[in-house]
Amino acid sequence: MDLSCIDRAGPSGNTLNVEERAGLEAAMLKRQLEEGLDRLYFWGKVFGVESDYLVVFAIVPAGDFPTKKFYFW
Repeated sequence: MDLSCIDRAGPSGNTLNVEERAGLEAAMLKRQLEEGLDRLYFWGKVFGVESDYLVVFAIVPAGDFPTKKFYFW
């Protein structure tokens, strides 16, 4: 899991709070173990009208070209 960049504020100044980060780490580890993925990468946070979403992705080897698989919570 690559969560090292989460603590740094982006151009908009937004970061994850402690609850979001802990939940994301647990969810990423669970998904990684369930699907046998090598690594998951944090993509970002999407702010919605009714709720916000945390997006991560995995690069899955598939033939000549790997594919990206996205997950959101």
